[in-house]
Amino acid sequence: MSFDQNKANLLQQLQKQKHDQIMRQRGLEAQNRLRDKGQEQNVARVSPQEIDDSRKAPVAIFGVKTPFMATLKSLLQQYCQIHEFDNIDRASDYLFANQVPIAVMDMDPPNDWKACHDFFSTGKTINPSLQYIVYQKDELYQLEEPVEILQKQGATILKKPLDRMELVDLLKKIIAEWKEKNA
Repeated sequence: MSFDQNKANLLQQLQKQKHDQIMRQRGLEAQNRLRDKGQEQNVARVSPQEIDDSRKAPVAIFGVKTPFMATLKSLLQQYCQIHEFDNIDRASDYLFANQVPIAVMDMDPPNDWKACHDFFSTGKTINPSLQYIVYQKDELYQLEEPVEILQKQGATILKKPLDRMELVDLLKKIIAEWKEKNA
């Protein structure tokens, strides 16, 4: 064999080894992601059994349909009856017609913070005991002015990304209080 052929064979072997190593690494990363996702789902599946399914609390969700809202809705469905709105008029009509213990809003764009304030004001006017959970992106733990106003009026502010355990604990507390009042 000539020098050039040996060089080409060695380069080809090195490329194959590098490719194999990258593929093993990707496979391990994929397995870890699947394992982590399975653990999250197991946590979410175990927790709802603690809540009595015979009488789920109604929850109003207000915000534009985004991936965050879809994730939030899928988590809440395990614990509550979900009523989702992206229109302030429909949301207000629903609040007038029903006693709802919990309302959840996303204050970040593409949602309109003014519509969220209207939803909050309408709900608090109709039902002063209505508990609001407001989500805002994490801006180094500084609240935006519209969110700070809601917090001063009694809303619970939670930061994104969604912390499942924090939300589930809060839901359990609010639902338990609601069930005591409506027992």
